[in-house]
Amino acid sequence: MPGFSYQSHNNDVKMLAKLIGWAITSEGKTHPHQCQVEKTAKANLELFILNNFEELSKVIKFHDLYKMVNKIKGIGPLAADDASIRVGACIGLVPDKVYLHQGAREGARNLLRDKMKNKRYLKVKDFPVELHSLTPAQLENFLCMYKDTFLQKSVS
Repeated sequence: MPGFSYQSHNNDVKMLAKLIGWAITSEGKTHPHQCQVEKTAKANLELFILNNFEELSKVIKFHDLYKMVNKIKGIGPLAADDASIRVGACIGLVPDKVYLHQGAREGARNLLRDKMKNKRYLKVKDFPVELHSLTPAQLENFLCMYKDTFLQKSVS
């Protein structure tokens, strides 16, 4: 997450697990995406990272990391994606797909209409060519930020 380096805590797995598990920002607050996540789910995530960090560090594909985190009890798709991005930043993995949850799903639906039916993720090539220079993480943010803009009719 911009402005905060989880990687700086790589030598202290206990602290890293706490920061990621509880989605702590540089201001010491819970990231807004995770404010509604139950405390037990955050504790489950922290414990999972603490107990599995060595195994997580060996993962070579972001999607595999995401699948591992997504199995944690109480963690939904948005929290799984955010936690996977944070862990991935610490182990050198970045998303290679645009994961569709909450705002990103709504943005993709508004932008692409029927092309994204029942999909959990899209590839960069699934988007208009004008967006191909963005990374999957940037596209995900773009979809969330501009989801309502896609509904507006263009003025000629």
